[in-house]
Amino acid sequence: MVSLKIYIDWKSPASYLALGPTLRLLDELDLQAVWLPLRSAQSPLPAAPEPGDVGASHRWTRAHARQRMHLHYADVQGLDMKFPAQPGSSDLALNALLLANDCSRTLLWNFFRAYWVDGLDLNNAGVVHDLATQSGVELDGDNLVDLGALEVHLTQALEFDKVVDAPGYVVGEEVFIGREHLPWIRECLLHGEQK
Repeated sequence: MVSLKIYIDWKSPASYLALGPTLRLLDELDLQAVWLPLRSAQSPLPAAPEPGDVGASHRWTRAHARQRMHLHYADVQGLDMKFPAQPGSSDLALNALLLANDCSRTLLWNFFRAYWVDGLDLNNAGVVHDLATQSGVELDGDNLVDLGALEVHLTQALEFDKVVDAPGYVVGEEVFIGREHLPWIRECLLHGEQK
């Protein structure tokens, strides 16, 4: 059987937008996946450039185009999506994903919506604990705030699976970064292609 690992970060817009299509693929192929945390780098929109600063103007244009593209795809999927002015950390929520014995769809949607719709702080232990409880997952508060296991996991994800951004898909030994690879991932899963 082909194994599938999916690396996500709650604050990654690409991870949020990949969730629905990924779940549909899993349903289509009647597969289960292992959902794993990955810390992604998210930057706030740059300030408006000074006149004549070509480099800053290009960075501003690219950042705004990328955000508009994400919002367009959210609209196509019927998802609410509000970019925070300042992206926050999601380490405690990533740790919750690592600690959860069962990563249900409810948990996945609850945490993504908390960040992208409700604007909640996913690095607040109380918020994360409440979201986990609402998702049917009980977490030990001491384990939740101890990020040692998460740091080890993140290092191993980079070293062993070579996943550098979220969403990251690992099919056997093949690594795919981004939801645009879902058709190829589907073929690999369908035909059991592994190295």
